Amino acid sequence: MTLQIIDKKNKKVGDVKLSDSTIEKVNKAVLYYAIKSNRNGLRRGTAAVKDRSDVNKVNKKIYRQKGTGNARHGSRRVNIFVGGGSAHGPRPRSYTEKLNKKFTKASLRETFKYLIQNDALKVFNELNFDKPSTKDAALVLKNLSLSKALVVLPKENKNAVLSFRNIKNVKVINDASLNVFDLVRYENVMMTQDLFEKVKERYAL
Repeated sequence: MTLQIIDKKNKKVGDVKLSDSTIEKVNKAVLYYAIKSNRNGLRRGTAAVKDRSDVNKVNKKIYRQKGTGNARHGSRRVNIFVGGGSAHGPRPRSYTEKLNKKFTKASLRETFKYLIQNDALKVFNELNFDKPSTKDAALVLKNLSLSKALVVLPKENKNAVLSFRNIKNVKVINDASLNVFDLVRYENVMMTQDLFEKVKERYAL
């Protein structure tokens, strides 16, 4: 299987050969757990309520134990009284799900297989700009008829990063920040041939 290399005008300039594994069925279960882990990692986990130890009320026994005909209460802080603490409410916690290195690598490999099979990966021979220009970057997207894309660029390519980052529905990340959620979320992924060669070697594509 081959993947075509294009220029900024969407003209084919070459091909890159891929392994036979890229046409195998995508393991969607791996994608599911990787995306779930990534999304859970974005949760702040700061929801909280006051329990009876947090409520600012006098802890004196509200009436004598016997002889009143009422139940035996000892504090106004309990949850059954207005202004009392909540019972079994949320407490601050971390939603982070740790994925081991082997699973993370497998999830990214399956993601790139998914992108390649759905013609959602656009590989350019280069994405260089003489100066930051949102207009030129928008023209590149227009030539590909794209309205939403994830652009993967090296940190050193500052002109391209500055050119793409202000466009609506376009997100720019570097190769060190690759994650399954962003790769699947956007309709198309754009990267240069140099970066794709590293990805291809890293994930055995």
